[in-house]
Amino acid sequence: MKVLPCMLYLPFLLISQLLTAQSVPIEKVIAKAESYLGRSHCLRSSNSDCLDCSKLTKISFTEVEIDLPRISRSQANFKGPKIYRLLDLRRGDLICFSWPGGEISHVGIVLENTVDDIRFIHTSLSKGVTTDWYNDWNNKIFRWGVRLIDGSGVNEPVVTDLPVPVQVSTVKQPLQTTTPIVGRQFPEGSERPLQQFEIEALSWFDRKVMKNEIYAKYGYEFHITGLMIKHFEKNQWYQSIPKKTTNAGRIYLEEMSDIERRNVDLLIKYESVR
Repeated sequence: MKVLPCMLYLPFLLISQLLTAQSVPIEKVIAKAESYLGRSHCLRSSNSDCLDCSKLTKISFTEVEIDLPRISRSQANFKGPKIYRLLDLRRGDLICFSWPGGEISHVGIVLENTVDDIRFIHTSLSKGVTTDWYNDWNNKIFRWGVRLIDGSGVNEPVVTDLPVPVQVSTVKQPLQTTTPIVGRQFPEGSERPLQQFEIEALSWFDRKVMKNEIYAKYGYEFHITGLMIKHFEKNQWYQSIPKKTTNAGRIYLEEMSDIERRNVDLLIKYESVR
């Protein structure tokens, strides 16, 4: 039997590709996490027979010599850039959740970004180590991601259809930016459509703050004796910009993105509910 050169090259190519995949840090982390799929949930376990969310992420990133803290809220503030938009997350990022207005209390690892949704691996109370799609997972809300591995460019999502804020007004907007304003209590009000259950879980005051943070982003000038000015004047990121108009609220709505206008409308519906 005559052996063609290409037949000799093929096994070498397959082995080379396998070794390359294994050498990518992100894939090592994912492989470690996925090796625990189906493992049951338990809090503060001393071994890997059962795991909670932060134990899974800690063990997984140990594969690439990243020593994460043991607690989820500490992991969420570990070194590495924070990613505030779901669309900007990529495979291997830490994804962090909380109850509305609360501290980080759950973490997972991003597996896939389809632009429309995020699939992640985490430890669920009911299912143990499992994977979920964010849009189908209505437990806690996304707060931010953490990029622990700077990335080799492998498996990054191709984001080609980002929503563009609609600018109807020609008024100068010095505070509008594509990056989140550091210090906002509820940045998700500008990042994604809010869901009713999230708003219902907030206190009356937190709903008011969430709505007015969107206005404050554009320099809304709150009433000098009002409750909100007392709240926002303590925030260094807030800068009021007086507007010479008798219909200031409408002008600001025109400057907001479609997502922000939609969230403001929804939050206004709940303003009278205490």
